Amino acid sequence: MSRVLHVLIIEDRPSDATLEVDALRKAGFELDWQRVETPADYLACLNNGIDVILADYNLPQFDAPEALRLLNERNLDIPFIVVTGTVSEEAAVECMKQGAADYLLKDRMTRLGPAVASALEVKSLRDKKRQAEAQLRQNEERFRLLFDYSPIAICIARDGLRLYVNQAYLRMFGYTDMAEVVGTAELMHFPAQAHEELRQWLGGRVPGQAVPIALDTVGQRTDGSRFPLHIESAHLDLADGPAHVTYLLDVSERRLLEEEMLNAELLRVELEQEKELTGLKERFTSMVSHEFRTPLTVIRIVTELLERSRNRLSEAQSVKYLHDILDQVKYMVQLLDDILLFSKNRAGKVAFNPILTDVDTLCRSIFEPLQLADANAHQFVFLNHCEVKAALLDERLLRHVLGNLLSNAAKYSPSGGEVRMAVSSDDKHLIFRISDQGIGIPIQDQTHLFEPFHRASNVSVIQGTGLGLAIVKVNVEAHGGKVTFESIPDRGTTFTVHLPLALDAAQDNAHHS
Repeated sequence: MSRVLHVLIIEDRPSDATLEVDALRKAGFELDWQRVETPADYLACLNNGIDVILADYNLPQFDAPEALRLLNERNLDIPFIVVTGTVSEEAAVECMKQGAADYLLKDRMTRLGPAVASALEVKSLRDKKRQAEAQLRQNEERFRLLFDYSPIAICIARDGLRLYVNQAYLRMFGYTDMAEVVGTAELMHFPAQAHEELRQWLGGRVPGQAVPIALDTVGQRTDGSRFPLHIESAHLDLADGPAHVTYLLDVSERRLLEEEMLNAELLRVELEQEKELTGLKERFTSMVSHEFRTPLTVIRIVTELLERSRNRLSEAQSVKYLHDILDQVKYMVQLLDDILLFSKNRAGKVAFNPILTDVDTLCRSIFEPLQLADANAHQFVFLNHCEVKAALLDERLLRHVLGNLLSNAAKYSPSGGEVRMAVSSDDKHLIFRISDQGIGIPIQDQTHLFEPFHRASNVSVIQGTGLGLAIVKVNVEAHGGKVTFESIPDRGTTFTVHLPLALDAAQDNAHHS
């Protein structure tokens, strides 16, 4: 082993200590070791630089239980192994209860190497767990700040009563203290004449449905003043039961500047269920805090600009700034849509519903809108060499697959070039190939490409969540198919999707989904 193992041996017989050292070296360890036999010497050597402690059970001035007690008093996590000539089962069990990693007899020294290796591995797992828990606490705090200081007012409620609101919500309705709001009725901040409409609207929220329902209504502040309000609400699973999250936007400015402007799509999100947060929260929160910072900063800056300068701006300038806000909100909504779809895939909630589908019609309905939106920034090429006119496909899932791959092909080709979609078939498969002449995928990133939240190291400032390809892979596999790729950095990438044509294969996948 390349790393030097720092060993502290509690032993009054130098020959026995030498036997232990020899056994570890035979097991492949490179050692830096010290022998002590008194409490004072032991404490003088006890520090975080020690990797493992080997202790005889009985010494003239010392014993293993006392050494364990001193170790625990100092809150040092160092593997402690009792190596002794004789020890009763009760004494060994007591040492293990106090935190000893293992115990063995001196006449079985061949066990020492594996025992030390096992103890070090367990220690490494403890260290990783502590680090993960510390990172989780840090990420939870970041997420809380993101919620509290979002410029969009957010309310989480259950059974008509508000559980949580953020600072933007308090400011919107004129509150200064969270305690004035939590536990009160959702309808309190709406005029009485709007209550019936709101009750019907709130009743339309479907349990388990994460897609928000929207309503334009009127809000009422604590001072009695009213203002136009756009709200969206969706189902949300919390650790202690189902709830609803509602986003509220004061649209006074927007309506004053342009009455006919379309209602902006608002931020919507379904928080990860508690059981999914355990595995994904660290990467999820890190990605969200990074990807939301830029659009939220843009929204804040442009909103402040509109507030300060609205009387000096022309209508065209005002509309332009509002579109800037809308673009950022749309990006955040798409980000949350990707997160939601990925969460559903992981939870097995995405149904596979194949129907007989015209292949050419479906492909063109995906390809042509993207080509139009691209505004000639790239050369879009569509080729259909498929001998199969119709196939059993889940159109919704396949739209996401092909749409994501085509969008990526354009997005990661910032210098333009060709974006090609080719459709073909063989005896058993329907085959889609989407290729570009863009930045390609670095070699070191290729093995991680379909992992959730992973983004290639060369994407620079190109926005993205790292979820798109993970969802693509799940949706392709729902068809019983597979997705592969070939890529050369700075020359381009080709993704290939194989979907089975056999009816029984698709039915099997639908059944297992």
